Parts: sequence; C-alpha cells; structure tokens
Amino acid sequence: MTETQSGQAYVIWGRRPVMEALESGRDFNRVVVARGGADPRIVAMARKLRVPVAEVERAALDRIVREAGGGTHQGV
Repeated sequence: MTETQSGQAYVIWGRRPVMEALESGRDFNRVVVARGGADPRIVAMARKLRVPVAEVERAALDRIVREAGGGTHQGV
C-alpha cells in the first residue's frame, strides 16, 4: 500500500505513486523528501507545480510513513 489517510490528509509514499499523483494534478500540501536521497525529477515537478518541498533526515521520513501505516518510502 502506498497511500493512507492520516487525520484529514492523505500520505502518499514511494517514487512512482508520488510522481503519478503530481502528474495527475492532485492537490498537495507539500512533498517531503529524504535529505540527499530524493529523486530530482520529483523535486523538479513539485517545484514546477509550486508544491512546497521539505527536505528532512531519512529517520524523520521513516517515522512519517510508519505512522501512516506504510512501508518503503524510497526517499519520498
């Protein structure tokens, strides 16, 4: 599973699911990426769409995805 609802917001993780969501025009509050491990195409697409990009330590991203009930985030 790559998407789960957390409170009022959805959390989407994984390179392909996030890129597909960006390409589809889905609304984003922000894109969170692992410092030094982000796919530059995702960061570029988010910035082009004026979606804020937050760069965090991998452990912080691990925690966000884990709390959302997820698994492997692939740096995004």
